[in-house]
Amino acid sequence: MLTGKAFSKALCGHFIVDSALPVLLTRTHLEQLGTEELNALKETYAVTASSRAEEVEQPVDECLDLLKARLVALKEALVQKSRTAKLWLQFMHHITLVKDFIHAERTSNWQLHLSTV
Repeated sequence: MLTGKAFSKALCGHFIVDSALPVLLTRTHLEQLGTEELNALKETYAVTASSRAEEVEQPVDECLDLLKARLVALKEALVQKSRTAKLWLQFMHHITLVKDFIHAERTSNWQLHLSTV
């Protein structure tokens, strides 16, 4: 990778690992939810996927904000509990930066380039 010959393969490998980590994190989060919350999420997903968002009892934005807040809390708890979890969460952050940088370069988005750098 350091010679530049396997850079794209190594980057692809990092992207694959980065796509698997949120799945594990979400699975851990869903295991901690109560039955009522899990059913509300399933209903929101089903209605949103079928394009009937106006039929949801709880607004979709509210449900997603709750899910995001709980994921952030889970990440903070994992960082406090385990150094390995902290490492993987930092890895996910850095891969996001790499993806943003590549996107900025390919689309000539100067603002995204500056914010990424």
